[in-house]
Amino acid sequence: MFIRQNDTGKIALGPAVAIGDGYTTITTLDLSTADSAYARLGDDGVIDISGYTFAAIATMDGLYDLTLQTGITDTIGPLDIMIEDVSLCLPIYQRFYVVEETVYDALFATSSAGFGATATITMSALTQTTPPATPTPDEAAMYLYTELVRNKVITSTDGTDFKYVYNNAGDTVIYKKSIADAASVFTVGTAETGP
Repeated sequence: MFIRQNDTGKIALGPAVAIGDGYTTITTLDLSTADSAYARLGDDGVIDISGYTFAAIATMDGLYDLTLQTGITDTIGPLDIMIEDVSLCLPIYQRFYVVEETVYDALFATSSAGFGATATITMSALTQTTPPATPTPDEAAMYLYTELVRNKVITSTDGTDFKYVYNNAGDTVIYKKSIADAASVFTVGTAETGP
């Protein structure tokens, strides 16, 4: 279950069921008199929520609305809530995930497009360097796009014997590969930084 970062709305908790039989719903749970009521924000420690607004949900016996405060929704990541009243009900535990506003809105806002439907991801142009041996997926895609699709590539056999891959402007070699043709075998070497 996801919570929007800095949300101050309500989340449902429960069900609260009797400690005696484990199924009779409890409608009288009160955070201010419970043995403990805490929220834990990932590894950031525990926050006492016994003073938060907490009310039974009408016609949904055993479920309660907890009104959020920014003190427990301002940190991205897992949010664990634990309520105990050992004389009244079994412990209530629920985990939520606080996500950034833009992520939440992309998923749940009215008429949201979701991810990928209208999102545009732009990768940075390559600079003069030796291509990494273990690129990120974005880097790998950009190197392929640069050499195979978009940018100027010159293969020189005038004594320098290199394949040169240029930047977007076409004025700087960002990397090069040695080339050799011997005994009917054409070899392209490992990429290295431009001249």
